[in-house]
Amino acid sequence: MPSSFIVFVSFCCAASAIYIVNDLADLTHDRQHPTKRMRPFARGAVPIEVGLAAVPFLLVASLMLASIVNAAYIIVIYAAISIIYSSSLKAYPLLDIFVLTFLYMCRLFGGGEATAHNVSLWLFAYAGFLFLSLALLKRVGELQSSANDADVRISGRGYRPADLNLLLIMGVSSLFTSCLVLALYLQYEFSSQAKGNYSWGIVPLMLLWQCRLWLATTRGEMNDDRSYTPRAMFIPG
Repeated sequence: MPSSFIVFVSFCCAASAIYIVNDLADLTHDRQHPTKRMRPFARGAVPIEVGLAAVPFLLVASLMLASIVNAAYIIVIYAAISIIYSSSLKAYPLLDIFVLTFLYMCRLFGGGEATAHNVSLWLFAYAGFLFLSLALLKRVGELQSSANDADVRISGRGYRPADLNLLLIMGVSSLFTSCLVLALYLQYEFSSQAKGNYSWGIVPLMLLWQCRLWLATTRGEMNDDRSYTPRAMFIPG
């Protein structure tokens, strides 16, 4: 079985455990939220006891798989920071976004360790700005669906609706910076080995994908657990 697949499943198990922990920790806030109250634990569709039993099972499974490819220490770091994030760090503006970005980067590093491939600075830079943009996109989506009161904080978060424009600017800037890093890599560090795997066409494709996500978010079509309608991206007006 490929090492990449093993570490992938390991991170899936760890992330699933953390999502359960996060949902259980956020029960009070989620039940007051217009959309998150429909989550399984928040609406009572899944008993809390089931979640409490699943967490250790998933974590043990994750560590066992990661140990096969010598990436167990990365899973421990990932899980520890994720739990700290769920318990306290997510309430601090901007810090929560950078912690989320770091957690996404852990998955890259874990994949590199498991497959014995060093993750280049180019990939870290590109992915860092990409993940930062996606983390900001999530916060903007939450703020978009909040009340239009600049003095009211989002439940369980450190943001206010008045922060929306600033977060939007930072998110879109990160979007274009990630694509700029990718373009610079293709221009200046494009090795002969990589030429068969990449082409310049990937830059406009990534740019289009991210721009569509942000357009959907600003139109209020990317809120929390709800999906957006792609056709809305191409309808004039």
